[in-house]
Amino acid sequence: MNLNEKRVAKMVMLAGAAAVCVSVSTASAQVNAVWTGASNGTYSTANRWTPVGVPNGNFNAIINAAGAYSVRVDNNYGVRGLSVTVSSVAVEIQPGFTFAASTSIANNGNIIVNNTATNADTNLGIGGSLPLSGTGFITLNSFGSNAARAKIISSDPAFTLTQGPDHTIRGTGTILMAMNNTGTVHADRAQMMVIDNAASSVPSANSGLIKATGLGGLQINDTVLVQSGVGTVLSDGSTVQIRGSRGERPHQFHQLRRD
Repeated sequence: MNLNEKRVAKMVMLAGAAAVCVSVSTASAQVNAVWTGASNGTYSTANRWTPVGVPNGNFNAIINAAGAYSVRVDNNYGVRGLSVTVSSVAVEIQPGFTFAASTSIANNGNIIVNNTATNADTNLGIGGSLPLSGTGFITLNSFGSNAARAKIISSDPAFTLTQGPDHTIRGTGTILMAMNNTGTVHADRAQMMVIDNAASSVPSANSGLIKATGLGGLQINDTVLVQSGVGTVLSDGSTVQIRGSRGERPHQFHQLRRD
């Protein structure tokens, strides 16, 4: 089992799905798998991909057909990279499953974690210190007030997710790993969003915008947050709770403000 496979397998176990094995041959070359047709479909449908077959393991999954449609992730899958180039496309991770990437996520669309807001652990898994680029959204769509039902999780405490300046993570759910945010994290729902990197061995950083505008607010738990540049934590008609967290020099939390 190569490094990519180990990361994917670990994330599957973290999601409580240890019986599912995601693997490819260590001798296989990296493959670009492209979604065919601008219409709704399930990720597991082999003939919707070129080459034919479900991308899982040493693949880059590419969704670039122009149009408005959704690709429903209906099992546990892990790939090297995910690329969604079309703004009107939704990748919907269905309740109870984990979809993982280990090298990159380039997203101009909408990746929805727990698309039906069901009471089941649903995850976007991060299997490496990787960039999250593009102009799109990750929408955490957790179940009611339980923010643990839609998560961004890491397979290793040393990994960091770096969100680019034009990308947004929004909704209600939990970011359960270290993050370098140069974009926007937006708690915009009636239920809470949680940022928690207590299990991480590296701090989080923010040179972008972390804001709460929804009734549910934002909770930052057990997180070392290094503020830099114009990095701002903002409550706008909402609440930001800081529990067991601290700002690291030079900026501390002096840019934590409420408008």
